[in-house]
Amino acid sequence: MSGGHVRDLLRILNTWIMEEMSLSLCRDTLDTVIRARRHEMVLPISDDEWELLRRVKETKKVSDDQGYQKLIRSRFVFEYRDRGESWLFGSRRVIWYGKGKS
Repeated sequence: MSGGHVRDLLRILNTWIMEEMSLSLCRDTLDTVIRARRHEMVLPISDDEWELLRRVKETKKVSDDQGYQKLIRSRFVFEYRDRGESWLFGSRRVIWYGKGKS
């Protein structure tokens, strides 16, 4: 799994290590930690936001300013820029984790 915010990656890694209590880390524990983080993230997502997220996932674009503001502020979507120009939007892969969608 890739994509996301470094802070969230470190949070997942810390939780994983705390669950295992050793540096011999098990993939099953990682899956459990990621699913728990995903559950925390998706609880507040409204039906309208899910629809916006689906569109971003499919098109890699945000169509309106209100949707843009909502998704960027919530860190559900990241905007990738090159030389100051926006060129791609991507949804957080963790929110699709375990749903058969990547």
